[in-house]
Amino acid sequence: AILTINAEKEWITYDWSIKQGPTSNYLFYDETMETTDGYVTTSITQDYLGIMRKISKDGQNIIWEEKNNWGLYLSINQDENYYYGLVFANNGSYYGNIYICKILKDGTIDEWLYLETNDTVYDGEIYVNEGKIYVITYAYDEDTDSYGASKLYTTEPLLQDYKVKKYSNLTKTELEFLDSITDNRTPLLSEEWYDIFPEEYDYIYISNQFYSGDALYAVGDVEQGGVTHGFVLKIDMDKKVQWLKKSEEGYHYFDATASSSEYIGIIAYKDATEIGYERNPNTVESYIYIYDKDGNLVETHDVASEIGTTRADVTHFLPFNGYILAQAFAYDENNVFSSYLIRYNVKYFVKTKIDGKGTIEVSTDKTSAGDEVIFTITPEEGYILSKVKVIDSDGNVLTFTDNTFTMPSSDVTIEATFVPENPNTKDVAIVCCFIIIALGIFLTIRNIRKIKYLK
Repeated sequence: AILTINAEKEWITYDWSIKQGPTSNYLFYDETMETTDGYVTTSITQDYLGIMRKISKDGQNIIWEEKNNWGLYLSINQDENYYYGLVFANNGSYYGNIYICKILKDGTIDEWLYLETNDTVYDGEIYVNEGKIYVITYAYDEDTDSYGASKLYTTEPLLQDYKVKKYSNLTKTELEFLDSITDNRTPLLSEEWYDIFPEEYDYIYISNQFYSGDALYAVGDVEQGGVTHGFVLKIDMDKKVQWLKKSEEGYHYFDATASSSEYIGIIAYKDATEIGYERNPNTVESYIYIYDKDGNLVETHDVASEIGTTRADVTHFLPFNGYILAQAFAYDENNVFSSYLIRYNVKYFVKTKIDGKGTIEVSTDKTSAGDEVIFTITPEEGYILSKVKVIDSDGNVLTFTDNTFTMPSSDVTIEATFVPENPNTKDVAIVCCFIIIALGIFLTIRNIRKIKYLK
């Protein structure tokens, strides 16, 4: 059963969805990427090949589509000239070959590079930074007997050669660099989680993890005595657990994201499949849950109801510039299993920070990017306003006019500094009189001493 949450705490709002056409029930590999004039998505065709589509910004039209003849798209990225896809040819198993595709802006595959690998790869990510391409693969590691990040591949944009390094052998500097280009989504290895979790479990399955602010969030499943629960976990930078929230029995937590430091959004689905296994599209029921930063469930979304289907399986969930995009798979009105792209409008938060004595009143505590926010600053008696500043979550200072600013795609903090008021004229006059009298006494004494000396 879906939980009912107070609607006044609505933080994401269903915007639109577009049906992208028939797809396979092999649902693990799908991606979404925002471009200047639309969205590029990938999903799986009925013959288990990756298909890439360009969708208009308003979600009304599919501009083009290109089917990959080699395998599934694990991940996509872009620079100013090309799209780049990480392709996995697997023949329905976790074993297979990995390729990098360079794709023209009209969706035509222009060039590809084969990455030699014997890993049991189950996922991968591709990143583009300053003219170089980086690929992180996720696989089973026989040396550590764990699943997690396996190898890092580095190549130039012409895709003629590459370097490869085992993820566990990366230096601290290399890991910090990966944090910078992956939006802090580089993961901990699976065996680390057994030491972190505050409770003992027979099995822990981590499906997604990422850093937001000064915390690491993870979602997945735990199993104890044959009973499965989904979970969302928050730990600090010292790997100490802040809180752990578990779902009802039989639910799974699969993916997570955050467009604001105030919440974490997760995909929850109910299915009888075992922990960490593929869902059954004939029985799965997916929801989007929104937790606040203290671990309270504040909002739920019934995805099937929003897109107009009986059931829906959501497998991908990422924030983009004021929106969250999700990909779902469901049987349409003709009982054809189809893929859907869904967009949610995001509410960002307006916070205040006061130094001294005074108040800041804001027209709203949460709103969407592009909306106007009005604030009023009032010093307490005996204080005056010294400085006011409006900054986004990255520390950028925002301009404002007449105590009004335009909300960016970010949380915002209004900072005000109040200082004691200057002494009034009467007080100044009294102080000056005391100073003059003291100065006169000092000069008189000095002159008397001088006269005595002359005598």
